[in-house]
Amino acid sequence: MTARTLLLSLLLLASGCAAQTREPLPAGQPSPTQTPAAATPQADTQQNAELREAGEDSARKQAEAEALLRRGEIRKARDLMRDILHGERTVNSKEWGAKFLRAAHAGALAASREGKDEEAYELLETAFQYSGGLVRVAPEDVDGERLVDPPSFILDEQLYEKDFSAHLPRAEYVEIAGDYGLFLEQAGGNRKDVAVLQQVVQMSPAREETRLALADALWKHGEKEKAAREYKAYLDLMTSKKQLDKVPPRVNERVKN
Repeated sequence: MTARTLLLSLLLLASGCAAQTREPLPAGQPSPTQTPAAATPQADTQQNAELREAGEDSARKQAEAEALLRRGEIRKARDLMRDILHGERTVNSKEWGAKFLRAAHAGALAASREGKDEEAYELLETAFQYSGGLVRVAPEDVDGERLVDPPSFILDEQLYEKDFSAHLPRAEYVEIAGDYGLFLEQAGGNRKDVAVLQQVVQMSPAREETRLALADALWKHGEKEKAAREYKAYLDLMTSKKQLDKVPPRVNERVKN
């Protein structure tokens, strides 16, 4: 055998042994020399199923919350909605804020007609607290990182214009906010009534009910000079509307003081 033939035989033998000793790849495993294939759609399918299930659960709870609001059970509806794990794709928080305010306002008016002013303002306060985009915490109620319990919530017109105006017309919002302040004042609460009523007066200076409620609140808290100015402003409004016959007797008495 020539040297050339011997060399070729050895090379062929070496390549054959290498082919026989290489273990086959497990079924379905890509070759290390190949680019990995795209991920299977299994993960995407599972994620879509979870999103669909969350959406269906959210829809059921929203329907239940709607029924609770129709029955005037504002707090139960609030607790149910807080329990929903949702994103903007399943719940429009601004739209729901408007729903809460409307339902709470209807319940508050009914409670007020029965002389339950404390219940009336508590219903509206619950709705305003749920609608976080409409209120901010009063600075004096913040102690470091701790909130005074219960905190005072101040209506924020800028937040209303930015987030809620598309779902709650301004006139309706002013009416609800004004009644909230009025019920606060009638329930004899803390000075939160003054803060709320001042905000509403700024938003709607010609709303005579709010002017009168603000004047009464200031008088109750001993700020008689400021109260007299508000009573005067209220009288001017009633004069311009030719409704002086509807002015309560206390107004003329307190304006003089």
